[in-house]
Amino acid sequence: MSEAMLAIVAAECRSAVDSCEGNLTDKARAAMEKAKDHWMVLDKDIQFRGAICALLLHYGKDSPEYERISQEIAALRKLSAILQGGAVGLSVNLTEDDLPKHEPIGLMKMWQEITK
Repeated sequence: MSEAMLAIVAAECRSAVDSCEGNLTDKARAAMEKAKDHWMVLDKDIQFRGAICALLLHYGKDSPEYERISQEIAALRKLSAILQGGAVGLSVNLTEDDLPKHEPIGLMKMWQEITK
C-alpha cells in the first residue's frame, strides 16, 4: 500500500468528518461516503483505511472514540489472523483480553453497505 495514496484519501475524508455535525457513526458514514469510488485511489482497502484514518485524526488519541475505533480495527485484524491461521491448519485460542470492551461500531458492515 502506498502511504501517499492513503494520505490523499485520509485528507479528503477528514474534511467530510470535520464538517459532519453528527456522532461517531454519522462521521464514519460521512468519511466512507467520501472515500468510496475515490477518483484517484481505486483500491477499496486503501479507501476504507483512509476513511478510518480520517476518523482517528479527527478524534485524537486521548478520546474515547479513538479507543473505540482502535478496538474495532484490532478485532478485525484478529479475525483476519484467525481466518488465515485456520486456512493453514493452525488452532487459535482467544483469551478474555480478546473480548471487546466497547460496543462495536460496525465499521466493516457500514463499509460493505456503502460500497455495494
